[in-house]
Amino acid sequence: SVPYGSGALATSGTQQVGFAYFAGISHASLWSGSAASWVDLQPAGATQSGAQGISGTQQFGWASFAGFAHAGLWNGTAASWVELTPAGATGSYAIGSSGAYQLGSANLGGVLRYGLWRGSAASWEELPLPPANSWGDLTPTGIWAGATTLSVVGYGTNGVTNVREAVLWTRPIAAACYPNCDGSTAQPILNVTDFICFMNTFAAGDSYANCDHSTLPPVLNVNDFVCFSGAYAAGCQ
Repeated sequence: SVPYGSGALATSGTQQVGFAYFAGISHASLWSGSAASWVDLQPAGATQSGAQGISGTQQFGWASFAGFAHAGLWNGTAASWVELTPAGATGSYAIGSSGAYQLGSANLGGVLRYGLWRGSAASWEELPLPPANSWGDLTPTGIWAGATTLSVVGYGTNGVTNVREAVLWTRPIAAACYPNCDGSTAQPILNVTDFICFMNTFAAGDSYANCDHSTLPPVLNVNDFVCFSGAYAAGCQ
């Protein structure tokens, strides 16, 4: 077989993500249209890594630590790595991103679970499972978030027909507390991970980050950081 030197897996139009091999080791990679623009995204302490996708200026993928793949996010540099592996998991993997939300899997207690993040490990939320024996091998493959609805698509084996079929998960997006960006429920609800989450959504160009609801370009700007800080200070009512 022909060995890999590098590969691009996704693009935002102006930037590309993928991997590049050095001495047989995969490094998560970011380009801006040329070989000379290459950026090594491998985080400190990782033995190998790969970038799977990109949304705005945010990249997602995996990095291997102590032999286990960990899902994570970048914002253009190796130092910007944000770990997504939830507490208690031995490993995780990112599948897709809407910008504000990330879709992936985590190994919890030896069982592969699929779920969502909102920019931090603490925001992990498992996808609901259907009644026992009704579906098998459920596998989510993509995610989309609108203003009020979150949708996840995938496939699974219908327990009645024994045929693999397309499936869709949907749920409303709660907006009860705007500064609770990562959707956490453990106290304190508002904490530093919400600022990290906000910065990730801003970098991804997600509409959530338009805190002041401005319409003049650039829609996302420093005023949104001021707005978010004010909303955070006001707390959840």
